[in-house]
Amino acid sequence: MAKTKSAKVSPDRLAKIISHPDLTFSGSGSVYLLIPHTDAGREWIDQNVYAEDYQYIGSGIAVEWRYVDDIANGAMNDGLTVA
Repeated sequence: MAKTKSAKVSPDRLAKIISHPDLTFSGSGSVYLLIPHTDAGREWIDQNVYAEDYQYIGSGIAVEWRYVDDIANGAMNDGLTVA
């Protein structure tokens, strides 16, 4: 897994991330749920995340912990907000 540098986030951007993220991760341990909250988030998942039918739980996708950083970084690099 590639190491990433932490970026400074402006207070305005931080408020947007917290109040209206495009994607969120929920969970702990070995499995997390990736949940899209906006059309942009849903579209990004459709284009960038491969998931089997059994991974879908409601509107979210179950992902292994080892993929969380790569998915989050990919989404943020494409301009989405992730919480």
